Amino acid sequence: MDTPISKRQKLALVTGIFLLLWAVYLLVYSGTLLVIDEQHIFAVAESVALHGTVDANQVRFAPHILPASGKFGLNGDYHTTHGSAISFLAAPMVLLARMLPHVGAVQASLLLNPLFTALTAVLVFCYVQRLFGSWRTGLVTALIFGLCTLALPYAKTLYIEPLSALTLFGAAWALLLYRDRGDLRSLALGGGLIGLAVMTKPTNGVALPAFLLYAIWVFLRNRARVGRPIPREAVLAALAFGLPLAAFLAGLGVFNAVRFGDPLDVGHVAYSLQFNTPLWEGLYGLFASPGKGLFWYTPILLLWPFALPAFLRRHTAEALLCLTVSGTILVAHAMYFMWYGGTCWGPRFVVPLIPFFLVGTVPALRWLQHRWPGRLALTLLVALSAGVQVLGVAVKANHYFSLLEKQFPNAETNTALLFDPQYSPLLGHATLALNPHNYNFAWLRGVDGVLVVDWVPILLALALAGLALAGLFCTRTRIRALALGIALVGAVVVPGISLVRYYNDPRYGGGEAHWELLRRLEDVTAPGDAVVSHDAGRTNFYLNYSHVTVPWYGVPRESLPLSPETATLMERLVRERSRLWVILPNTPPGDPASGVERWLAEHVCPATDEAFSKNLRLTSFAVPDGQVWTDIGVTLGDVVQMEAYALPAHPLRPGDVLCLGLRWRCVAPPDTDYTVFVQVLGPDGLPVAQSDRQPVAGFRPTSGWSPGDVITDCHGVPLPPDPSTGSGQVLPPGEYRLIAGLYRSDTGARLPTPTGDFVDLGTIQVTVP
Repeated sequence: MDTPISKRQKLALVTGIFLLLWAVYLLVYSGTLLVIDEQHIFAVAESVALHGTVDANQVRFAPHILPASGKFGLNGDYHTTHGSAISFLAAPMVLLARMLPHVGAVQASLLLNPLFTALTAVLVFCYVQRLFGSWRTGLVTALIFGLCTLALPYAKTLYIEPLSALTLFGAAWALLLYRDRGDLRSLALGGGLIGLAVMTKPTNGVALPAFLLYAIWVFLRNRARVGRPIPREAVLAALAFGLPLAAFLAGLGVFNAVRFGDPLDVGHVAYSLQFNTPLWEGLYGLFASPGKGLFWYTPILLLWPFALPAFLRRHTAEALLCLTVSGTILVAHAMYFMWYGGTCWGPRFVVPLIPFFLVGTVPALRWLQHRWPGRLALTLLVALSAGVQVLGVAVKANHYFSLLEKQFPNAETNTALLFDPQYSPLLGHATLALNPHNYNFAWLRGVDGVLVVDWVPILLALALAGLALAGLFCTRTRIRALALGIALVGAVVVPGISLVRYYNDPRYGGGEAHWELLRRLEDVTAPGDAVVSHDAGRTNFYLNYSHVTVPWYGVPRESLPLSPETATLMERLVRERSRLWVILPNTPPGDPASGVERWLAEHVCPATDEAFSKNLRLTSFAVPDGQVWTDIGVTLGDVVQMEAYALPAHPLRPGDVLCLGLRWRCVAPPDTDYTVFVQVLGPDGLPVAQSDRQPVAGFRPTSGWSPGDVITDCHGVPLPPDPSTGSGQVLPPGEYRLIAGLYRSDTGARLPTPTGDFVDLGTIQVTVP
């Protein structure tokens, strides 16, 4: 046993551990999301922060890519299967990023898991120090956890596993405090952390009986020391443990009820509720398979089977708690159809259990430290474990899988590859790591094929790590205190400076056209609007950089007829929203495959259409707020008859969109494509606003009309000073004349009418705002 340390010394050790790992995690920070699961988590955080909702509508396209990722709820919103806790914790980061210039919301949220992982390492230190009575062993175990296990690469992600590790192991630590102190505060903390663990990931609930039995054992043990258990104390203990637990479980129930109308529905579809993997296969895969085996990805845990008997002898109750918590969660995931966790580094589902396994290795760590051959073996094992994690942090986990996809279609779900050593990601990443262009660090960027290193974040992180090391190992109290004090300030300043420098990250893939489109949306959207994006390939870009405050819907590109989910959404949006903005990549006007755009063109009024590049358009649609139809029966050029038109039933204001409905009847086959023009004329007879587009936003060109066809054609005419018009003109109140007609697209010649070359639609009234 080590020399006892004071509370001040322990605080210095705890602070130093946290700061050292925080500095390392800042050094390996990537700042980008890797997979759609992380997009889901962030999307919910953004919805909570900006709208007070819990949907993930920004990634509604996800079921078309990964059917098990989520499902549609009561009101047609899309919801994720992932637990709510991490999204709620990320929401303040989103709000903070939105308030700060040159700080990306995704990049800020990716600081959460470094924080959770460093805190978990602190708990590992506290647990080992309390259980084994050695602060040195606690320090070594904490640093091994933070630097030599899967905790390190997962600190770079927005997965839920680091928060699961913190809450599950935090509950074990709190109950250990209750064992030693007997205070109800520790017991309440344990119950609350278990509840938070279930809220983080409902599957963690299978470990609840293990924690409950341990808490009961501790209560009976402590009561036995002072005599027979007192009923009043049993009630107080039950309330202390149960109330915080129940509060979090109730929160999860409310979260589910709001989404699906059922407190027990966590969002899984039938496809994602398959537990059909043979148990032995799943356990072998999670522990020993070359593709996902825990012992390959964290070699230091090879000591666990050898240390377990000693752990059971010396600390039977705690060893049984670690075994039952790990065992129940392992069995649940081993039988899951996707036991391997998808395109991720190592066995993702086992990451929350690493602290429990690592505590079980402590007897072996202590035994090896006292013998020079053991110290050598331990050093080699630690170095090997750290090297494996370097492979995990240096190269994106999905990079190697994307290469496998070229050789083996559906490589992600091809579990046979996970049991074949030649396709192990360990070998794949070792090969990829030979090329620095494959590295996944925020401070390393490829610009025109040349690697550019930003040394400022590197030097700041190294300086922070140096201060933390001084705080950990310096024997002079004043120097230690000064180093830790400066490091605590740096722990806030360094990530702040780094985020600003990382802001313009080319890996987010947004070109100048995307930036211009995003800035336009930020300028023109107003309360009551919504954005519909088909640009799934730029989702990370929009999530990170967007300051658009209206709801955002990432909708898959579909042809007509629309899927039931998309059709329901469109119907709801035209009921609830006044204007819809649609992002259309690789979609020319009138594209038959652009089903959402055509549906909107047929149901509401196309207002604007702006091209930011040849492959990127932004269109808007105004939703009419009551229209009055008037029959007119005017023939244009003996080809088309305007049967009727519809005008707003109420006066307009400057900046509104005039929604005009036209009903055409084809009289004779048109010989060309005609363009519809609509003009709002001022007192001087000159246009103050106008719209020119082919019928139904180009989806019903006149060259395709046949005699007898009736086409309802809506037009939205933005009135100044609508920002989307690009005009600073302000429309004065008064009456304005409205005309419409058709002209040839090739020559500009208008079709004649009985009174000229246009149809007079009367006047509209513009009032004072």
